[in-house]
Amino acid sequence: MIVAVGTLFLAVVTWQLAKSSERSLEALDLPFLLATPNREIAFDLGTVVDDHGEAVDAEWVLYVELVNLGAGPAILDGVCLMDDATNADLVKENWEVDWLIKAGAEVDGWKIPLRHDPPSHGGLLTLKVYYRSASGNRYQTLHQIRVGKQPHAHRLSFKRERS
Repeated sequence: MIVAVGTLFLAVVTWQLAKSSERSLEALDLPFLLATPNREIAFDLGTVVDDHGEAVDAEWVLYVELVNLGAGPAILDGVCLMDDATNADLVKENWEVDWLIKAGAEVDGWKIPLRHDPPSHGGLLTLKVYYRSASGNRYQTLHQIRVGKQPHAHRLSFKRERS
């Protein structure tokens, strides 16, 4: 009976140590993507190209600077840009992204295609950037953005959440 209790105790302690190690490893590998509207031109018309690389149209885009402030790589796998006044998603339908951003890396001039014209001066937007760590844990960073006089916008606040 004493051996059984001792074995059970050892199993529980081992399980606790394994869970603690898993959390420690994730903390060492934790990504943190931050998006900032481009300081010079946040909203502009971007060129739409066909399969052959020929310009066929123009669409509104939001230019952002992405920075991974975390200790590990981030795998960017989606964004959502909500107009807080109408609760409408402004990101163009069927637009997909799957992109690895190394720890400490900065990406300038990344463009998010919009469905229609950007909101007018003073409008509030919520940009959600969805990403995962190398171990597969999912995160999102929420950015509150105020639209300035075209073509400007600036970030008011941000926070990271585990999803």
